[in-house]
Amino acid sequence: MHNFDGTNPLLEALGDEPEIKEITLTNSSAFIIVEPLTQVRLQPFEKTVIQVIGNAAYEHIMANINQLNALKSDVISIETSEPEPEPEPEPEPEPEPEPEPEPSIFKTNGVANDSVYITHDSGPAVTIDWGDGSEPTVIERVNNYRPSAQHRYQDTNKYTITATSVGGSVFAVQGAVEELVSWGSNNPYFNQNGNSVQTGSLIKVPELLPPHITKLKFSGQSAFNQDIASWDVSHVTDVAGCFEMCLEFNQSLNSWFMPLVTDLSNLFANARKFNQSIADWDVSNIANTSGMFKNAWAFNQSINTWNMSNVVDASNMFANASAFNQPLNNWNVARIEYMGMMFANAYMFNQDLSGWCVSLQVQKPMMFDSNSLLVLEHLPVWGTCPSPS
Repeated sequence: MHNFDGTNPLLEALGDEPEIKEITLTNSSAFIIVEPLTQVRLQPFEKTVIQVIGNAAYEHIMANINQLNALKSDVISIETSEPEPEPEPEPEPEPEPEPEPEPSIFKTNGVANDSVYITHDSGPAVTIDWGDGSEPTVIERVNNYRPSAQHRYQDTNKYTITATSVGGSVFAVQGAVEELVSWGSNNPYFNQNGNSVQTGSLIKVPELLPPHITKLKFSGQSAFNQDIASWDVSHVTDVAGCFEMCLEFNQSLNSWFMPLVTDLSNLFANARKFNQSIADWDVSNIANTSGMFKNAWAFNQSINTWNMSNVVDASNMFANASAFNQPLNNWNVARIEYMGMMFANAYMFNQDLSGWCVSLQVQKPMMFDSNSLLVLEHLPVWGTCPSPS
């Protein structure tokens, strides 16, 4: 801002609060204008803003816009606009560091001369630290071949095995492993289709189930009996055969909420000690319960409140469930197509099923109640759908 000294008669004439107007002058010539009026150099096409007092001064300037010397007495100040500097570019945000991959960690069972086998699944190589001071092993899948690494432990110490990879995953762990310490960040499964501990000796797993684990299967872990009621299984999609052949398992699972699961087949097959309440399970999305309690010798819990309306296959559901004898008269079985051997060898079962809607079963399914205590008057009336009473 450049201010002019001296008295301006126009300012005195207009009083204490004259109207101040602004006019923008633009040097439209190809020459640099240098005038006492502005005390600045106007480069070609550069603009300057002048402030004038009152309408008379404004009209005078507009009439003499090209005669800068004639305007000096009407100008009280001149403000020049410096070219705005180019804005500095926003600094590029620092990229978030890639999280370190969480390794899969296992602990051996301390059996001398026993071996552990780890099979690669997919992605980059997996590096295995066997925990006993030996050289790490690197395995990587080639085409459709899944390579495995074997390591034998000579003594009875329990060692910690760490399988690490950036993007690679483990297909299976077999042999002398008793504990899964950490799931690992790149393993979406816990069954034979992915990160499977196929040892038969697994007795301990982490207290939390991470959301990337979508399939559960403890099949064949005959000694497993850990409390896993607190697991969040809402992201799990497959539990078929999960506790099959878990001979010792008998823990509460009543709080499990599995909205993405549609298949409960063989879930407790041969889980011979399991006898916990699961009455609160929401099974309204379930389509398959075949073999669910097959050979579950101890199971005898009430599940009469289950919504079975979407089940299609219930074959072998209670086959050889030798202790089971709970009412099932409230079940909606109208969509069930397969009921073969549903209660075969359920030696204690003698509940009234005569009110079941079985219009899809035009005749008695094969071995529906063989060797059970069901009497004729308690059987469904095949091919009919009784009206609700």
